[in-house]
Amino acid sequence: MLSSVDLPVEETATKTRRTPKEFFVKYFLAGQKTHEDEVESGVASPFDNFVAKYRKAIGILIPMIFVQTFYWLLAFENGFWRLFATRYEMSLVMMFGAAVGGATAEGGGAIAFPVLTLAFKVPATTARDFAFMIQTVGMNSAAITVLLMGLLVEKHTLILASIGGSVGTILCLEFLDHRLPPDLKKMIFVSVFFSFAIALFLLNSDKKRKTFDKIQNFDLKKSILLVIVGFVGGVFSGISGSGLDVFSFSVITLLFRVNEKVATPTTVSLAGINSAVGFFWRHQMQHAIQPLAWEYFAVCVPIVSIFAPLGSFISSHFHRQTLAIFIYILETVAIVSAFVIIQPDLTLSIISVSFVVVGFLFYYLLAFLGRRFISQEHFDSFGCMDDSICPLGPLILGYSADYFPYIYKQDNGQFNGVFYDLYRVIAKDEGCDGLELRKFPAQRISSEYEVFDGAIDRREVLTAIDTSFLRPTDLKRYRHSTTALTTKMMFMEQQKDDGLTSDISFYAMFPANIFILLVVVWLIYSSLEYLHHR
Repeated sequence: MLSSVDLPVEETATKTRRTPKEFFVKYFLAGQKTHEDEVESGVASPFDNFVAKYRKAIGILIPMIFVQTFYWLLAFENGFWRLFATRYEMSLVMMFGAAVGGATAEGGGAIAFPVLTLAFKVPATTARDFAFMIQTVGMNSAAITVLLMGLLVEKHTLILASIGGSVGTILCLEFLDHRLPPDLKKMIFVSVFFSFAIALFLLNSDKKRKTFDKIQNFDLKKSILLVIVGFVGGVFSGISGSGLDVFSFSVITLLFRVNEKVATPTTVSLAGINSAVGFFWRHQMQHAIQPLAWEYFAVCVPIVSIFAPLGSFISSHFHRQTLAIFIYILETVAIVSAFVIIQPDLTLSIISVSFVVVGFLFYYLLAFLGRRFISQEHFDSFGCMDDSICPLGPLILGYSADYFPYIYKQDNGQFNGVFYDLYRVIAKDEGCDGLELRKFPAQRISSEYEVFDGAIDRREVLTAIDTSFLRPTDLKRYRHSTTALTTKMMFMEQQKDDGLTSDISFYAMFPANIFILLVVVWLIYSSLEYLHHR
């Protein structure tokens, strides 16, 4: 049985090459995840309309005005402006650092710590304390912007990782930090953040992955894991002032497949909370913050209160790959600079490389487990606890447009194509009542497949026939009776008269007996050819 059910959605044309305008919109005006607008029964007041219209501007101005007002009152009372003559260089650095902290999962301390320790030769402890102090202002200003702009955050991560991070940071400050040599702290910092760049690369290499706005099927095990993640990240924050944010970001995006547009404001808020805990502990409990850290803090507060919220606003329009490339460059420069400036001995070099290698293996494992997790979550939500791929009768697939030779509609209205034939065999082997296709619009550049994801979550379709194919590992999971071999065949034709070029790839499946027969025939043919040449 074959039917085509067109949903009431807009049709779009086939794929075309992006114009410069479309490229700019994709990578620099991608938009951010926000709470859905509430439907109100009454008429909105003028104030509500004003807030809705200027929500982004209000989100930036309120924390900036609040901090600036109190800062300048204290500055005039204590003469802070005199410090700018000798400490202005850190103000310039934190323009950049605060913007990075507000725009990415890295806190402003990710810029401040290596600059202070490597370029300005400031002790690692003082640089760490300054990172706590300045992130308390900058990251919390950005967090207020996140709140006022209505950006989505992953609340489970924010609460539980904050608890674990606070404990980890305090224990590190009390029992571990003073036992580590300064050069080791610097190399640990650049190694951990370079590992984060690797994690980000792994994340972005899976361009069509399915993502969620929150952790799916949250339970006790996941809550304990988030507390542990927070604790480990808090230990790294206790060493360098940053670490909890990037570690939490990596785990929830790679393992739980949380959308980066949700994970980034979550970890920005997380960094603000954790930095406030570290600042409080160093100042009120240990009474150990050095005067130099206070001087740098005094000249940077008015800077970060502007640039951190501005960074959050700017990042809400940048595509994730734009920010990712920036972090790749930043962390590569940081680790190379550390090796050049510190010139670590063999032991320290081995430790640093080990951190990078272990970090890579850890994040690769997270990415692998994340793929397993998303597969399990999808089939559990689809009601396929018995590994059935057609619990509703027919095998239901979505498609967006004809994509010859994979899937296309013939003149008689019937479907044909390599993928269509492949799924028809699968439907037959699985005992499905035929194959049913439902049409969706080709997704907009920045939508990241929310329409298809929503249809899958609502159990309307199993997958998209024209954007993916079943791999051998998928076939093994579904327990198909047909043993399959996946082969990729490519050919290219080029006509000199009009320059027409086609590049067609398709995947063929063979039952086990046919495959064995083909191998035997190939061996006989090869043997005869070999004897003939002799």
